[in-house]
Amino acid sequence: MPRREGEICTTAAGSRDAAQPPVPTVPTPRIACDGRAGRETLRLRSYQAVDAGRVVQLVADALERLYPTGGEWLDRKLRSLDGGGVRCTLAEVGCTLLGLTIETVKGLGRRKLSTIWVNEAVRGRGIGTALIDSCLANWRRELLKEAYVTASLQVVEAVALLLVPAGFQFRALELDRYGAGRDEVVLAWSPASRGASADRGWVDEQLGELQALHKD
Repeated sequence: MPRREGEICTTAAGSRDAAQPPVPTVPTPRIACDGRAGRETLRLRSYQAVDAGRVVQLVADALERLYPTGGEWLDRKLRSLDGGGVRCTLAEVGCTLLGLTIETVKGLGRRKLSTIWVNEAVRGRGIGTALIDSCLANWRRELLKEAYVTASLQVVEAVALLLVPAGFQFRALELDRYGAGRDEVVLAWSPASRGASADRGWVDEQLGELQALHKD
């Protein structure tokens, strides 16, 4: 399939804009989490420096299966949280970390959803949805114009099932971004696309377009 690109350049998106630190995360709703975690309450909270060890331990391996230097990237990103411009939200039941998001400022009014991760043992139980809903609430409150995420072509269909109903749509396919055969798909969100996602036909069209990428 020929390279398809939209208006986003993920290697330099907003790099000339002055970074604006995110506003602190607003309180998020509690939901019941069943399965192995029991019927305890899922809590979303902001990352703290003391969380670094277990975040790296749990998430680095998953990243490195998709990206050659994923563990090193995660360590650098967590260290940069003290400097502003990055927001990390953790999803926990009790003291057990089950998921997280990392957002990075890309200029005024723009964000990159750098990472969304949920423990494989508890996927499909609303944790990813709770994390994305938290991001959306913050973006609406901050009057964000655009957010985007890049996902490996290997996993984009699974990622899309979570993100497309939240208003993300296909924007570009970047061939060999992280080496030969390591293709990345760019999904973008805006207030307009969030409104469009209320239409099931729009969601099905977006999912179909992403599924077709594997066939080309």
